[in-house]
Amino acid sequence: MADTTQKEKKNATKVTCIITGKTTPLTREYYDKKVIEFGSEQALQQKYICKQAKSMVKRGYSIDEIQDVLGKTAEPLHLDFEQIKQIVLEKDSENFIPEQPLEFVNIEIKPHVKEFIENLRNYNG
Repeated sequence: MADTTQKEKKNATKVTCIITGKTTPLTREYYDKKVIEFGSEQALQQKYICKQAKSMVKRGYSIDEIQDVLGKTAEPLHLDFEQIKQIVLEKDSENFIPEQPLEFVNIEIKPHVKEFIENLRNYNG
């Protein structure tokens, strides 16, 4: 069993996060799957964002904040936040729920709840 683990490590291919510069080893099988997802090996290397960094981008953290929290092991690509956000949106568009303006939400609020909310808004405590 130890031999299998050693073989997997040898066959692992590393990809580098474009935000943190950290490398992630991927098994050959998973690497090939990612290449297909991204369209090419070059695209994978140019657009790979590790899971933790991607999660933080979705929550609105800036690149500097992400690097402060996760660390920066190598010099990452020099992309601005909008470019990073576009990569995340392009990659995870089916899992990304854009914020919806309140006027599009149709919720019926009972009068006493509405009054309570207005009182909270007007409270200057």
